Amino acid sequence: LRLLRENRSFDAMLLLDAEGKAVFVRQNRFVVESGILNEDLFSTVQKEGTYLSDLVLNKINQPTLEVAIGLQEETGFTVFVGQINLKFFLDAIFEDVRFTKENTTYIVDNSGYLIGHTDWQLVAAKTNVSDRKLVQLALKGQEVNTRTEELLYTNENGLEVFATAIPIELTGWVVVVETPDDPALAATRRTLIVAGFAVGFQIFLILLLIWAYFYLTKAARSLYQERNEREILVDNLLDGVVEYDSDMRILVMNPKAEELLKITFEEISDIAILPNVYKTNPRLRSLVEIMYPITAPSATAPENIPGTKAQKMRIVTSSRLTLEVTVTRVLDREGNVVGFLKILHDITKEALLEKMKSEFVSIAAHQLRTPLSAVKWAITVFLEETTEKLTKAEKHLIDIAYESNERMITLVNGLLNVARIEEGRFRHKPTYADLQDIIEAVILEIKNEYQPQKVKIIFRKAQGKLPKVLVDKDAIKLAIRNILENAIEYTLPGGTVTVSTTLLDKQLQISIQDTGIGIPEEEKPRIYSKFYRGQHAILLSPNRSGLGLFIVKNIIEAHEGKIWFESKIGKGTTFHISLPFPPKPQQFKRMQRLK
Repeated sequence: LRLLRENRSFDAMLLLDAEGKAVFVRQNRFVVESGILNEDLFSTVQKEGTYLSDLVLNKINQPTLEVAIGLQEETGFTVFVGQINLKFFLDAIFEDVRFTKENTTYIVDNSGYLIGHTDWQLVAAKTNVSDRKLVQLALKGQEVNTRTEELLYTNENGLEVFATAIPIELTGWVVVVETPDDPALAATRRTLIVAGFAVGFQIFLILLLIWAYFYLTKAARSLYQERNEREILVDNLLDGVVEYDSDMRILVMNPKAEELLKITFEEISDIAILPNVYKTNPRLRSLVEIMYPITAPSATAPENIPGTKAQKMRIVTSSRLTLEVTVTRVLDREGNVVGFLKILHDITKEALLEKMKSEFVSIAAHQLRTPLSAVKWAITVFLEETTEKLTKAEKHLIDIAYESNERMITLVNGLLNVARIEEGRFRHKPTYADLQDIIEAVILEIKNEYQPQKVKIIFRKAQGKLPKVLVDKDAIKLAIRNILENAIEYTLPGGTVTVSTTLLDKQLQISIQDTGIGIPEEEKPRIYSKFYRGQHAILLSPNRSGLGLFIVKNIIEAHEGKIWFESKIGKGTTFHISLPFPPKPQQFKRMQRLK
């Protein structure tokens, strides 16, 4: 691309493989005629080392030559081809022609078409002058002029002119100079002019071919070096790389991809990877599952990568390989899709450790739940039967034990919810419910529990009656409760928490705004992470687990909803939740399991 941009005289560059097939093409789509590659080019270069084509007119009728040179075998290619647009050179030549205003100079190719003229419009119109006898004789190799009356002709402007024509031996083309002067007075002068022009033009063509040869050699060397650098980079990546075209044929597969998929590039380079290809070759099964994730035992939905057009997903293959796959398109310089690229990041060990961690958390939480419930029951019974017998200090100690036990139960329940979410066992029972009724019930519970906080809770209902939404009441209640608890915990006494509901364009929106401490900018990206808590939050409320917003986000997304927030330090935070109305068809399915 850089070579084409820097040299307007090149319409296209091609690299040919050992069979003469173009495997690398960079061209100007506005001027290159499809199929312009000459069939004799490959065989000629193999025999003679170089090739020069006859003149060809491109799509916008500009004269074009093909020049080709042979390449060394170690480059991986056999021939480098350049398509040279002669218009830029001819323009320069005719710009330097300084004859009298009455003189006209033009060049005719082997078929009688104008390929250069002081009036370029005639070239663009694809004018053919082979009917002129003067031109016919010159194309046969004769130097002729219009001293003979039968060679006189009328030009494009309807004027009878006198002319001299001389063939150019190197190409077989003809240079003609016209003048309205009397032939007896101007023939010698015309002959000298056209002869000088023809000699100069032949010298120019020789220099052009020498320049093209050295330039193409340099370009081939540059492309070979760039290709080697790219191959070295790709081959040494720690992630697997698979590039393929729209016909599902693999173009590139680096060693890491071969290692992960247990195949070699040579095995699949000549076949299209279709969904059933592994039936004839079982070793291709993992590759098929990567190419067609729907055939894999497990695959997550593609997620867009912010700021790019790429997507990523997690795929578990039949060989128990867990891969994070990034998919992107390969574009040419015009923006057309010419292929696809998949980057395979092996996370099998990480996935196994994550599974083991989740299982440990689940088992530990289950084991803790029973004794904690027993402790709670014992403390409750003890307080009911002995309250009057306890001293103030003893009762205070029992209250501390009870509150600590409650925090442990809350933490265990949170850990169990997280484990269910990660293992896909967080079951939902979707029913149509009034969202405002759910919110009122949560606010009532929290007001009783958080009375000592002295934080005012305001509920602003939407105008009119809201339609019912398809939700799991318990899950939505838990999500709203977690956000409300955070808002109260991180708001100083005397502050306000405002809950409002709105119906916006097929979305029911809940907003929970507080006047609390706010969230610093650097902490915002991690706010939904498990166990993450900001420094300010820890100082104000050290006993919370950091699981609430992780659980909330998963619950809302399982309802095909969205959650986002706005926050400024010292000015509070507002969390927004939107739920679809009417519910999306896939919501019925996704609400059966949180991913």
